[in-house]
Amino acid sequence: MKFTGNARFTTVRTVTTAAALAAALLLTGCSSSDSDDGKSKSSGKSEGSKPESGPSGTTDPGPLVAARIDAARVVSVLPGDGDLPGWRISAAPSPYDLQQEPRSRTEPSCRGKATGWCKGALHTSTAQFNHPDAGTVEFTVHTYETAQAATAAHPALLTDQTQAELLPDGQQKIALPPREGEKTDAVRGTGKLRSPSVLSVNAVGTTVLTIRTFGLGTAAKTYTDTELAALTTLFSDRSRQTQKGTTPTARLQDDALSYTGPKS
Repeated sequence: MKFTGNARFTTVRTVTTAAALAAALLLTGCSSSDSDDGKSKSSGKSEGSKPESGPSGTTDPGPLVAARIDAARVVSVLPGDGDLPGWRISAAPSPYDLQQEPRSRTEPSCRGKATGWCKGALHTSTAQFNHPDAGTVEFTVHTYETAQAATAAHPALLTDQTQAELLPDGQQKIALPPREGEKTDAVRGTGKLRSPSVLSVNAVGTTVLTIRTFGLGTAAKTYTDTELAALTTLFSDRSRQTQKGTTPTARLQDDALSYTGPKS
């Protein structure tokens, strides 16, 4: 994911992503609450019965209980290998401390910055999944000190990502089904790789979740609103489960997405 504005990020991300995507597709062809007063609660194990299966193959996490997520649990918010049937994860994700000094030009940093989406930001992590008939889906989580900080960062991240990842012409807003306690925006357009792309940014408790779809040429899938809603629900439910202190179990239903060819 490429960023601009309040944090330092690489300016060659698109080129790098294109090369990585092409390699991944080649390999694939040959054979992934805050409480009302605004104070964050520490994550702990939730009590009660096991939630029942919800729509789109996810597990209904119940009411949103926002809590600060520590570094050790950031990656658990992201879907893992097997959570998107037919997709392959490109690499194991790892958490990144946004308040540390970047070790290279390619690493993000909010160190010394307290404006825009950097205000209250703690950690980030990204997972990319590839499919030979759909291209790439990229999931990125940003964690914040409080739910208020995450909600405030939402519009800045939406603007930053839209400018960085989508061409300005032909953008269309997508109205996704609202969920209580969440703020979601999605945009459909053409990515910097000149292929169909969708971007969604969702504030869920103390997290801001970004989903980006893209690909190379005909390997880029055009997602329906229903399919995008399934992806955002999956990601949202995993964040909710993590904030409750439970191990995320949400996964995508086998037939939630359609493809031009057989699943691998």
